[in-house]
Formats: sequence, structure tokens, C-alpha cells
Amino acid sequence: MDGTALVARVPSELERWLFDRADAREPFTESFSMPGGQAGSLTLGVVLCVQRAGDRLLTSPLCLTGDVLDDAYHRLPAEAWAIR
Repeated sequence: MDGTALVARVPSELERWLFDRADAREPFTESFSMPGGQAGSLTLGVVLCVQRAGDRLLTSPLCLTGDVLDDAYHRLPAEAWAIR
């Protein structure tokens, strides 16, 4: 996205990129956090989930449509938010 890989990244690095990107946009219209702590972007339509890779956690972005983004935490099954 915008030249930045979203898959298999260190979660904290990608979250920082997401929040820096949001700082350049209108306040309160870009980034959000899910109840489980996952960061998301409204304009990108993505939630930054994580998955286990050996002894590390890497990003596993979940791309969503606008209607699901409105209440993604409740509209998707719990498995969608679990660390895999």
C-alpha cells in the first residue's frame, strides 16, 4: 500500500507507519483500534491482524469492505481476531 508491504512485517513497525499516515490526514477520520488492540485504517479498509511465525509475530492484514468496517469486531467470527 503506497509502496509499503503490509504482509509479514513486525506489527509495531507497521502500526507506526499506519499512525504516521493518519497524522497527515484529517483528525479522527483515518485510524482506529479494535477491542483486541489491532490497528486499522478506514481509507485503506484494512485491520492489522497478526499471526505467529515460529517465535515471532508478523502482520497478517485483513482487508474489509466499508460496510463491514463499521462493526467488524462483531460482524466477523472470533477466529478472525485470534493470533494464528
